[in-house]
Amino acid sequence: MDQSRSGFQGPACDPEATVDLSAAPERMGSGVEQRPERVGAYRITARLGEGGMGMVYRATDERDGRPVALKLLRRELAADQDFVRRFQREAGIAAGIRDPHVMRVYAAGTADGWHYIACELIGGGDLGALLARRGMLTEHKALGLVIAATRGLAALHAAGLVHRDLKPDNIFFDAEGRVVLGDLGLARHQSGDDRFTMTGAAIGTPAYMSPEHIRGVADLDIRSDIYAMGAVLYKLFTGEEPYAGETLYLVTHKVLTEPLPDPRSINGAVPAEVAAIIRKAMAKQREERYHDPAQMLEDLERVRAGGRPAHAAGTVRRVNRASDAIAVVASDRGRHRGRRSVGASPGTMRAVGLVIAAALVIGGLHLAMTAGLHSAGSAVPAPAWATSHGRDAHGPYATISVAGVEQRLRYCPPGAGMLGSPPGEPGRHADEMQQRFTLATGFWIAETECTNAFFHAVTGERPSAFAGPQLPVEQVELAEARAFLEAVSRELDGASARLPTAAQWEYACRAGTDGPYAVEPPSAGGWFAPPGLATAWEPALRDGDPAADPPAVAAWHQEHRGDPRLGTRPVAEKRPNPWGIHDMHGNVAEWCALPDADPEAPHPACGGSWYDHPLRCRSAARLLVDPHTAHPSIGFRFIVVDDVAD
Repeated sequence: MDQSRSGFQGPACDPEATVDLSAAPERMGSGVEQRPERVGAYRITARLGEGGMGMVYRATDERDGRPVALKLLRRELAADQDFVRRFQREAGIAAGIRDPHVMRVYAAGTADGWHYIACELIGGGDLGALLARRGMLTEHKALGLVIAATRGLAALHAAGLVHRDLKPDNIFFDAEGRVVLGDLGLARHQSGDDRFTMTGAAIGTPAYMSPEHIRGVADLDIRSDIYAMGAVLYKLFTGEEPYAGETLYLVTHKVLTEPLPDPRSINGAVPAEVAAIIRKAMAKQREERYHDPAQMLEDLERVRAGGRPAHAAGTVRRVNRASDAIAVVASDRGRHRGRRSVGASPGTMRAVGLVIAAALVIGGLHLAMTAGLHSAGSAVPAPAWATSHGRDAHGPYATISVAGVEQRLRYCPPGAGMLGSPPGEPGRHADEMQQRFTLATGFWIAETECTNAFFHAVTGERPSAFAGPQLPVEQVELAEARAFLEAVSRELDGASARLPTAAQWEYACRAGTDGPYAVEPPSAGGWFAPPGLATAWEPALRDGDPAADPPAVAAWHQEHRGDPRLGTRPVAEKRPNPWGIHDMHGNVAEWCALPDADPEAPHPACGGSWYDHPLRCRSAARLLVDPHTAHPSIGFRFIVVDDVAD
């Protein structure tokens, strides 16, 4: 636990991060003070963190049993009556804010010699910790987070507050993934020397402080918070802070004197429109920034919908590189709404097709003919790793269980056939070149996409945009899926859980069929885009179905936000294929492995999703996707192979 963080930081909002209260007295400020057992109606149960204002504790309001984060003002600050009056006044204002993206302030007052503020206890962690794990986020996730945080900032602005300490460590998530602004700047009253009374790491992370904040102007306003939000956006897209230096002086000097580094010089995949928003928000002169959070929010939402910013439009600068087309094709799947269409050249599309073709023949599919193959009806030994097993009309099955949650797998026997699609198949892409194959060994594949329930049982995490235990997990990056499978493998006896290759996936999907879909009619076997969204796809499909989403699709999706037909559905509600495998078509597209490839290279996602036209959900349909994509239409299922035999 990092106790040097300011305000309501990650540990201060994590109910599981506790410290033994029987430890020696803690040092606060310049003296030694005993931890109180209670303050007024609040019974203190654990220390959560330390900030520039004082200590933060987990406490229980004994009047109603509600858990709170209780912040106690340092004694030296409490001696300044002007400061205390401002503290109480602004806490009272904050307590009146009712916005889902602002941490709720329940009460502020004085009791038992302590000045305190009691606020909402949030248990999902903070953005700073998330970035420490991942480095940077996908475009969709980054924009979604900043949009939600900017909505919270707009609520603060409407209440007449300035946060003054906005940074990733002060942006939190609750257990359901709600984005919440915390700390609320209550330690940042800009009068006299108070603006630099922050101690240690609480000095405010100057890379997020506006030039006027560093200079100590008396009339600091919301535009300083807008600057900080731009710096957060910069960090999300590049993994780096806008200004860096070994000392506070060096960082503040750069903020005051040096031009903002172009985020695309660090990450060439940053869209020009996002770079324009960052430049607008982080202009040196506050008169050149967004006037209020509503303007910035409008631009963010327009860009997420596939449009251009309205207020930063004059600052959009495009970078033309020969590699841009393939980079955008690979990363575009990460956009939730309005994913831009890409006019990739024939040479680019051929390159994409070759990568996919390589995936079809690597990792378990052998193109040399093999004799003596088994059929689905042959006897299959019970796997040692199974908690239960059996056979039904579709063939053998086996079950594994983690923390009481079960996942059934189906056996895919050795066999021969054709992968890819024939010329003339409706919706066919150039990357669906046909390949004859023979599979010399069988494997077990999950009967359904990995569910939220099973993912949570293994990892304890809930990353999905769509909640529900039997919905497929989504918004999982490739590395997260692999980490999950490593954890599952530790539960198995002499076997490994892995992502299927694109070839193994298509072989299991077809289950001996040779048409576009393993289940006919297609609607009986998969969840696809609803009729209006499917219609929006059709012009692009007639024109060759570009890898990126056309504007009409993005516009329809944006217009129908909240439509209950948009999103995932519970697994196994549709008819399975001949081998008893459900949801290979639609629901969520599924990550597949690309053996021996660079883990940072685009990887296949097969089978289409609830967002896609049925023609994008055929047995042979797949798309190359940036491995850092975390999207509500992309999930995965896994296979289990014998470590010895493999």
